[in-house]
Amino acid sequence: MKTITTKLPPDLDAWLAAEARVRRTTKSTIVRESLQAIRGMTGKNTPVSFYDMTRDLLGCFDGPGDLSTNPKYMKNYGK
Repeated sequence: MKTITTKLPPDLDAWLAAEARVRRTTKSTIVRESLQAIRGMTGKNTPVSFYDMTRDLLGCFDGPGDLSTNPKYMKNYGK
């Protein structure tokens, strides 16, 4: 197995250390699992839906709940 070195900000390193303690594993294992998960999401053979890419944004914007179905919002659309 190849070895790499990376620099982490202190808060991320603290989170990684705490997560490793909770899982009773190494930091390397968590980083490796995370990279494999990212590769799985962005691999050429694995499609990623729009929902998967934006699910952290759902519910964080204010606006009308009936935007796509209420005809009054479509008035003058496309003019």
